[in-house]
This record gives sequence, C-alpha cells and structure tokens, in this order.
Amino acid sequence: MLKEISCTIFNEKTVKFYSGLNVVLGDSVASNSIGKSTFLMVLDFIFGGRSYIDKNSDVVSNISEHDFNYCFEFNGEPYYFKRGTKTYQTVFLCDKDYNPIEDLDVDKYTQKLKELYGIGIEDISFRSIVSLYSRVWQKSNFDVKKPLHEVSTQKNQVVINNLIKLFNQYNRIMKLEAEIKVLNDSQSAIRKAEKFNHIPKINKTTYNKNLRELEKINTEMEKTALGISHTVADIVNAINNELADELRNYKRQRSTQESKLKRIRKDLSNRESLNGQQFKKLTDFFPSVNLEKLKDIERFHESITNILHDELIKAEKETGIELEYLQHKIAETEEKLTNIVANKSVSKELIQPLIELSSVLYQKRNENSAYIKKQSVADDLKSTKEKLSLVKSEIIIEICNIINNRIESFNQIVHKDGRRSPKIVLTENNYSYGIEDNTGTGEAYTNLITFDLAILELTALPILIHDSMLFKNIENSSVENIIDIYNVFGKQIFISIDEIEKYSKETKKIIQSKKVLELSRTKLLFIKDWRKNK
Repeated sequence: MLKEISCTIFNEKTVKFYSGLNVVLGDSVASNSIGKSTFLMVLDFIFGGRSYIDKNSDVVSNISEHDFNYCFEFNGEPYYFKRGTKTYQTVFLCDKDYNPIEDLDVDKYTQKLKELYGIGIEDISFRSIVSLYSRVWQKSNFDVKKPLHEVSTQKNQVVINNLIKLFNQYNRIMKLEAEIKVLNDSQSAIRKAEKFNHIPKINKTTYNKNLRELEKINTEMEKTALGISHTVADIVNAINNELADELRNYKRQRSTQESKLKRIRKDLSNRESLNGQQFKKLTDFFPSVNLEKLKDIERFHESITNILHDELIKAEKETGIELEYLQHKIAETEEKLTNIVANKSVSKELIQPLIELSSVLYQKRNENSAYIKKQSVADDLKSTKEKLSLVKSEIIIEICNIINNRIESFNQIVHKDGRRSPKIVLTENNYSYGIEDNTGTGEAYTNLITFDLAILELTALPILIHDSMLFKNIENSSVENIIDIYNVFGKQIFISIDEIEKYSKETKKIIQSKKVLELSRTKLLFIKDWRKNK
C-alpha cells in the first residue's frame, strides 16, 4: 500500500495514507482550483502515469520543477521512491532518507509495483490495470456509457481484451491468437509466392479439372509402361535365346574336347614294350619259336609307338588350347546374359512418351499440392478463428455474469428502494453499459462507481481513484451509501469530495476519519496561488 507522499511545494509537506479509504476533502462551498483533482493526478503519477506531466504543466510553469518522495509498504517492509517532473521517465529507488540508490525506467518501476502488489497476470501491464480506474477530471476517462474506455479513440476490441486480461482469462485466447498469427503469416507467404510465380496459383475449378486429367494420365502411363515392358521383354528374350544357344554349343564342344583329352592322356599312360626275359619265358611253352623274329617285330612296334607318342603329345597340347578358348567363350557368353538381364536397356525413343506423360503428371500434381496446402491453411485459419470466437464468447458471458451479479449487489446497497441495476453487455467487438430507458445523469455516475467497485472487488486491481465530479450529480442518500461501501474495502481507495455538510452525520464521520488532506480557498495544495491575475 501507499504510505506517504512528500513534496517541497506542497503546503502540507507530507501526506500519509490509510490502508482502505483515503479522502481528499474540499470545502463547504465546493471551491474550484484548490488542488483536489491535481492531488489525485499526483497519485496517478506515483502509480506510474504521466498525465500529471501532460495535463498539469501549469504547476511547473508557475512554481518550478519538483520531486515527489513517497513510500510504499508491503508485508511490513517499506520501499522508498523518488520521481520528479524534470526526469519523469526515471524513478529512483531510495534509502529511508530518500537518497537514490538505483534508477529505474518507468516500465521497470511499474513492473516492480506489479510484483510488489502480487499481481500474477502475465499478459497485461500494471498501467493497463490501474490507469482506467484512476478517474480524474483531467484524464477524461469517465464516459458513463463506456466505462472500459480510457480514451474515446480506443477500439472496442482492445478494451474488451483488457477486461478479459484483468480477469486473468486471456491465456486460452492468447494461445489461439498465436495460432492465428502463424496461419496468417503462412497465408501471406503463400500469396507472395503465388504473386512472384514461385508456386502455381489455381482455383477450385482448375483443381477439379486437374484431378480428372491426373486420372487419365495415370491410366495412359500404365498402358505405355506395359507396352514398354512387353517390348523390352521380347528384345531381352530374343537376345537371351541366341546367347543361350551359343552357350549350349560352347559347352557341348568343351565336353567333347574334355573327353578327347582324357583319352589322349590315357593312351599316353598305357605305353609298354616286351623285353628279352619275357621272350625267353615264351620258349618254355613254345620251344620252336623264332626269338630273333619276335624281337624284330617288337622293334618295329616300338618305332610305331614312338611316332604315335609324339602325335599324342601334340594332340594333348592342341586340345588343351581348344579347351581354354571354349572356357573363355563360355564365361564371356554367361557375362553377356547376366548384363542383359540386369540392364534391360531401352532406347530413348521407346520411353519418350512415358517421359512426356510424367512431366505433365508432375505439373498437375504440383499445382494441386499447392492448392491443397493453400486451402488447408485457409480452412485451419477459418476453424481457429471460429474456435477463438467461441472461446471468447464463453469467457465474455462468464465475465458479464460475474460483473453484473456483483453490480446488482452493490446497487441494492446504494439504492434501498429497489431500483433496477445497470448491466454491462459484452460481445467480442462491442459493449454497452447502463440501465435501459434511464438516461439520468446522476444515475449514470452512480452506475459508473458501482461498476468500478465491482471490478475492484473481483479482480487484481489494487487501487481506485474517484474524483469529486463523479459525486456532483448523485443524490445525497446514494453518495452516503457509496461512502459506506468504500469504507469496508481493504484495498486503497482515493477520493476527493466536498460539500460534505449535506450528508448524514455517519457519512461525515467516515469522511473526517479517513481524511488525509483538507483543501480550501485559503489552504491550497501548493505553496503558490496562480489563480489570480498576475
């Protein structure tokens, strides 16, 4: 909570605060330009705003640049800060004597406040939470029909999203929005690729036409491929038959030569001649045999045998050479057969029709693939947007019901006579707030206050700031009841109010007990009065 503020140009140098309601009290004649709204602007400045710089530049021009020293307290621990008009984009973390020890830019400062207040909502900044509900005259953020608008130029969708974030319900929406962004980027990339002819661009009519043509092309390719396969088979078979005949012939010749060589080598191994001892044994059986004649015959046989041996040696060599040649031809022919079966080479002329059909097939498939991808992204984008719309609608309805129920509870306290309660009606891109057929100014401001009170109670909003102009047109009894509600809140509420003599004794007692600063014509906020002519 905010504990105190001090400034050298304040008449009351230090202002201390309560944990709940804090009242800046004006005088009984509702004097203007005494500093009530300006002090609330200072509070907004302390909570990270810059409207004080933009809207209250007259303070600097009429007095001087100035600093605010102030203290927050969280869990019993004080935190001291300094922020000034000259270097308003920097906030200084200080020691207890307000000597700067660390400088923070405003974003880091407000992030620190967010952490100190224990606000765990990740997708909304501290200023986005508190600024709207700091309703001060100079900020012009008190349109009773548009309580979610900080400025009139904000888009409805933005302020509705801020409300959803404040209720910590934006996480599901954020995930779907991230998916939509990816799909939008994909769709944009596809369109650019089409524009520069990196991918084909076709419509649904062309896509369906391509499907019919692809079916025809596939059928034609099957026929062509079958015809080619038959032609190749015939060629291969013819070649194979010729080579097979050659191979069989070579193998028959090899078998003949192998048998011939075998016989030659057998003849060479069977060469024998008769010697003298063998002839002598013959006389034992045939005493009258002519041994010399037999020896002459044997010598003739030996000469013939020698001649035949030379011929056999020659025949063995020639047969070996022939076998080697036949073995080479057999191996060569077998290799040709193997290569033909493996390669099955086909001439370019034979496959040209198939190549042309394949080219057309690729083109059509590529076109349809691009169309399918484009349609898939478009369909995913559409379905994700529909899902986002459904999820957002569910969240909005839930938030509406919660807010309206709480507003109704406050309305019953503010209006004891049973008046109708205002309602907020939210859609994804628009909203309205108020009571149908009731355009009264006082009622409208009452409705704005009850709306803020509902938000303060239902969300992580840490503070509420209400300027005196909100109370001006509200009937006294309603203001008294609103003060009662303010007074029971544990969160800090800062209000400015004047002319309190018109309220009940109980209300005046509450206001006086929660007064942190009292201003009047003779007791201004600042040390200098520049209302009069110079």
